[in-house]
Amino acid sequence: MLQPIADLLRGIWQAENEIEASNRLDGVAGLLDEAQKKFKFPAADKFKRMLTKRAKEIVMACLFKGFGTKRLERATATIKKRI
Repeated sequence: MLQPIADLLRGIWQAENEIEASNRLDGVAGLLDEAQKKFKFPAADKFKRMLTKRAKEIVMACLFKGFGTKRLERATATIKKRI
């Protein structure tokens, strides 16, 4: 039951636009509701509330494709070398 949720979560960051990301996030929330009801899994409800609380930031993250940790680590390493 949780594997589709993980796949959908990853898909949010590959969404082409904010609307698609928002729809994917809504899909994740729906699956988390189902998991909570079907399996009495309180962690699913807690995770859904966290996602809902941060929905705006999560959806906006789809706009920052290509800015991963490697670029950030490289920039940090360059700064450290110069200090």
